[in-house]
Amino acid sequence: MHQIGVVGLSYRHAGVEEVARFAVPRTEVPARLPELRTLLKAAEILYVGTCNRVEVVYATDDGSAAGDSRQDVFRILTGRDPQPGEASRILRAWTGEAAVEHLLLLACGLDSAQLGEHEIAAQLRGAWEDSRAAHTCGPLLDRLMGEALGMARRVRRLSAGVRSPSLGDLAADRVLQHLGGRPGRVALLGVSPMTRRCAAVLHEARIPLLIVNRTLQTAEELGSRAADLFAAYSAGSLCVAIDREFPLEQAAEAHRYIENGKTKGKLLLRI
Repeated sequence: MHQIGVVGLSYRHAGVEEVARFAVPRTEVPARLPELRTLLKAAEILYVGTCNRVEVVYATDDGSAAGDSRQDVFRILTGRDPQPGEASRILRAWTGEAAVEHLLLLACGLDSAQLGEHEIAAQLRGAWEDSRAAHTCGPLLDRLMGEALGMARRVRRLSAGVRSPSLGDLAADRVLQHLGGRPGRVALLGVSPMTRRCAAVLHEARIPLLIVNRTLQTAEELGSRAADLFAAYSAGSLCVAIDREFPLEQAAEAHRYIENGKTKGKLLLRI
């Protein structure tokens, strides 16, 4: 356990622009991992990148205790030396038992902007798969990631009766409140899991969508998926469970009901 270290930054203490400065494009991660491992002088390394955080998880190569590697991680991810005090101001570091605890909390969604969300577990699994494909993940990180994702599954089972709305649900609900029943097209930026969930909810509400993404093919795939869901719903082959119905003037009460996290289906606003 003493060999494990984590260095990163998240929405808790950094802005989106600052997180983006340390981000590695997903397509470049497998090729960059061996270089990151060498520069960090680690035996094993794993990179986690989302819109809200960047985390570098590593294990030392000689069995020694992991130290504070914020200066090195800053230099590796930004391509420049930090100014005095800059790395410790922007980045956070955990070592040994604290690093393991941080990763377990992360996998269970307990360090997320939306407490208890499940998307982070899938993102961690993707990071683990990238590391294994690049042969930068060994017995220590394999065991740690297996334990973290296993704990995330146990937490999901324990909370199976209480579904917390995801960030995508909350974003879609906020958009619908803003529109207030008025016609309008909504632009969605990117194709992350949160965006996909938001697209599904908005398309179900018959809101025209404009998908904005760096690659046309991925944007078209998301648009096609949303259209398929709507077609299935219109044909009656997609069953939507309705929890409660509210008149339009009680939209605020409906929003509070969603935030309680106890819904067992969709809410209807009667216009």
